[in-house]
Amino acid sequence: MRSSLTPLLLALTAAALGCSSPTAVSTAVDAAVPAKTDVLAGDVAAPEDLPAAEDAPVALDAPAADSATGGDAAQDVVAPCPSGQERCDARCVDLQNDPSACGSCAMACQSGESCVAGTCVTRCPAGQIACAGRCVDTQTDRANCGACGTACPTGEVCSMGACTLECAAPTALCGGDGGPRACANLQTDRSNCGACGSACGMGELCEAGVCRLTCPTGQTPCGGVCVSTVSDPANCGACGTACTGGQQCVGGTCTTVCEPGITDCGQGRCRNIQTDPANCGACGRECPTPTGGVATCALGSCGIACSNGFGDCDLNSTNGCETRLDSATNCGACGRTCAFANAAGVCRDGACALGTCNTGFLDCDGNPANGCEVNARTDRINCGRCGAACGSTQSCVDGVCGTSCSAGSQLCGGACTNLQNDPSNCGACGTACRAASNQTPVCAAGRCDGVCLSGFGDCDNNATNGCETNVQTSVANCGRCGTRCALTNATAACSAGACAIGSCSTGFGNCDNNATNGCETNLQTSNAHCGACGRACAGTCTAGTCVTTAPRTFSQPFSNSSTVLTAACTAWRSFRASLTATGYTSITVSGSASSTVRTCTNPAAIQQIVTGLRNLTQFHVSCDGHVWSMCNRYEGEFWIDAPSLCSGSNCPNPGVMIRPCFNSTNNYNGVGTATCNAPAQTITINVR
Repeated sequence: MRSSLTPLLLALTAAALGCSSPTAVSTAVDAAVPAKTDVLAGDVAAPEDLPAAEDAPVALDAPAADSATGGDAAQDVVAPCPSGQERCDARCVDLQNDPSACGSCAMACQSGESCVAGTCVTRCPAGQIACAGRCVDTQTDRANCGACGTACPTGEVCSMGACTLECAAPTALCGGDGGPRACANLQTDRSNCGACGSACGMGELCEAGVCRLTCPTGQTPCGGVCVSTVSDPANCGACGTACTGGQQCVGGTCTTVCEPGITDCGQGRCRNIQTDPANCGACGRECPTPTGGVATCALGSCGIACSNGFGDCDLNSTNGCETRLDSATNCGACGRTCAFANAAGVCRDGACALGTCNTGFLDCDGNPANGCEVNARTDRINCGRCGAACGSTQSCVDGVCGTSCSAGSQLCGGACTNLQNDPSNCGACGTACRAASNQTPVCAAGRCDGVCLSGFGDCDNNATNGCETNVQTSVANCGRCGTRCALTNATAACSAGACAIGSCSTGFGNCDNNATNGCETNLQTSNAHCGACGRACAGTCTAGTCVTTAPRTFSQPFSNSSTVLTAACTAWRSFRASLTATGYTSITVSGSASSTVRTCTNPAAIQQIVTGLRNLTQFHVSCDGHVWSMCNRYEGEFWIDAPSLCSGSNCPNPGVMIRPCFNSTNNYNGVGTATCNAPAQTITINVR
């Protein structure tokens, strides 16, 4: 083959050097390629038949022109690649099946992979096998005919896995027009799919004579695109099955995936059970809507928030926001009393306002803070009405200017006043009462005193510092002096003059939302509220964590026998060793020879029984109406309602006694039957 190419190379060289005679070129070519009417695939060596060096394109370099004669610069002539191949550096390769350039020049398949339709795969399509990194049909491939590496001689084709001179059905001879001819299976050949010369596109395989998209392992063709129906939300489980409502495709199923800290409450509903009143502490645990307010949820516990104009003044969430905040005793807030000097107070839009002045008093300065400050019966400046001043020598008596005072009154500064109750002239003319902190000054029986403002109290009984205590917020004097807030398992607070929970002690919770009994629930041990209010535990709540322990069972047959039964003793040892320290909620003992069943459900008793069984220590404990005991001889004698503990003559009939390691041919085990020489039965102990 190399000698037949030499004339052709010379002809191409001549063309490169500028020879203009077409006759010379054609003559050289004719000499290089002998004329032949029908050229079979075997007449022209396939790329596999040539040495590696001949795979590279041929570059013909023209001799360098003589610089003295000014010749043209040298040119490189590169032969084009055959049809269906691409140039990668210095080689022509088929990107559809070359493992060193699969799909593109830069993509090399890994060891153990083959190139199929421009994709690296770990296994070949049906009907093909991997030969040197290429998937080939050994039924038609001349270089691998019948087996990898078995090449057909020149002039022969590969038909049905055998080298022959003609193609056998169902293959057809394809090729020609100067190219190699070979037998092709029109049902599976990608280059001749359905008909000679009908080549499949990139990424397609020939199946039943039709080009079809082929996908990598784990993917499915959907609408001309390879997708994973396991994870694609647009094709979840099957082509065209799209996930909706923000769902994700997990394992081929549309699934709701909630963000961290959010709980899936079913039907695609992601909820924050720490703050959602409809799912507070657990899915479906809806906080009740209170009267005059709305339900709230904080840290998984239900609460209430009062609407404008309403208040929870009794701190009992069960009756909601029961108090309207529009009265003179609860104006805008619980316990806020509207009180004015010498006048009635009223509540308007949640704020205290001056109401009607008491008889004989007037609000002449228009300042509601000091109430109806004028005694119109005695005030010389406002005698009988605001602004009605008496003369310099007159006094005001019963609201009328005159020259003398009525009985019980005394003229002070031109005005008649009662020295027994006038704060400006208390006990004597000119003796004015001074207001201490948070007080309104008053005169009683001619002595100065003070009345505490609403929300304050004189709790230290010290007149010099007035009403020093805010009874709206003082834990020691909440609502009134001496009322100390003290709540169970909580730090108390005082809000609007009523005791409230400031914070629960560590490990406790206010799970009934009733402040009066404090934080009544132990979150460390409560199965109904394990670690948080509303968090139920199906096992045992230990240190605020729900602990569920796998059940343990001892079940063995017992009977009188000629030999000692050792299997029951071995099972007894394994059963005792399998018991853990905590996490059980019941122990049940039964036997097949009677209907007697004994059950213990008391957590403290269960703990003592399980510990004794595991450690082989004696116990004697009452549980659910029966006494459970164990004697530590014979690797443990387990009794229920034994007449005496560890007695050699202890054989109640009927009774409950289990001692699998007694080492006797007689049966000394029974439940609800005789317990010495007992009838044959299977005894079962379930610890759950």
